[in-house]
Amino acid sequence: MVLVRHHRGMLSRAVMRTSVRVRAALAALGVSLVALSLLVTGGPAMADPQPPRTVDEAKALVNKLSDEAASIDQDYVAAQERLAVSQKKLKQDQADLDKQAAQVEALRKQVAQIALANFQQSSSTSTAVMMLTSDPADFIAQLTTVQQVSANQLDQLQRFGQEQATFNDLKLAAENQVAASTQAKKDMADARAKSDAKLAEAKKVLASLTAAQQAAIAAQQAAEQRAAAATARTAQEATTTDRTTRTSRDENRSSATTTTVPVSGRAAIAVRFALAQVGKAYVYAGNGPNAYDCSGLTSQAWLRAGVHLPRTSQSQFHVGTFVPESQLQPGDLVFYYGGISHVGMYIGNGMIVHAANYRTGVTTAPLHSMPYMGARRPG
Repeated sequence: MVLVRHHRGMLSRAVMRTSVRVRAALAALGVSLVALSLLVTGGPAMADPQPPRTVDEAKALVNKLSDEAASIDQDYVAAQERLAVSQKKLKQDQADLDKQAAQVEALRKQVAQIALANFQQSSSTSTAVMMLTSDPADFIAQLTTVQQVSANQLDQLQRFGQEQATFNDLKLAAENQVAASTQAKKDMADARAKSDAKLAEAKKVLASLTAAQQAAIAAQQAAEQRAAAATARTAQEATTTDRTTRTSRDENRSSATTTTVPVSGRAAIAVRFALAQVGKAYVYAGNGPNAYDCSGLTSQAWLRAGVHLPRTSQSQFHVGTFVPESQLQPGDLVFYYGGISHVGMYIGNGMIVHAANYRTGVTTAPLHSMPYMGARRPG
């Protein structure tokens, strides 16, 4: 009887320890995204950039650093999505694990009863097996080979082994989700730190300028914002009649030809929404209504038209259909940089609307103002 109680206790403790470990891991992952962002206060020290010699050089450098920070933000959004998926899966895995643990515990009691009955009626061979075996699972496996058991008992023993194996698989799946969530949080923190470092560098550039230089840059930025607002108004007026104007090349290229192309109902809704956000701020992982990042703007615009887009620029690059540059229409998504780290929306007349960066916010720009990588048509 003492040996049976020993084996029963070992099985019960093994199940309980596994469940407690996974529960503790799930609780440890409960840190909110807000807490995470507060913990990340800055990036590694950066070398001082080469001092700009002119206002134009300073402006170009600040824009470059702001664009790089915005590009890194797409890595943050991707990690944020992975974290959400992992935490949702972990919650389901935990529920499955709890259910399986209950099934294993119920079968364990039945197996213990079989072991007790066979111990009381055992031959010397099976008694010796029990005494020499420290692992309950090994004892059960050997019991079925050294001693005759009923068909019902054998079925219970085999079922216990199968359910225990399923429990071990669920335990491994939950542990993998813990690891995935932990890595996603690390990726988010790393991306935020790198972005903050770029912005800190941009602030150093601005701080190194004279008051007159800073005023000149501010005046240029204000003029750009007024021009962007005027472009947005013109494009919005064009979409109200479901027709707009575009060029086959942007305004910086020669031999541009102007044609009139139709704007579909859903594309017109998306374009109007995006243009209505011009002048609003850029913020990492921004989904509106007061601030956006690049893919947040395009996904929210097309959502108003009833089309659900993935959340990152890299993911949006794989939706819809490919569109040659010569066939661009308003509403098409346009992508930039080698890593597809930026996305905007074509609005016609060789222009796009996009959530540019921290300095510029949501604005309009020429189609080829950034390294163009391709276009897709949603829906």
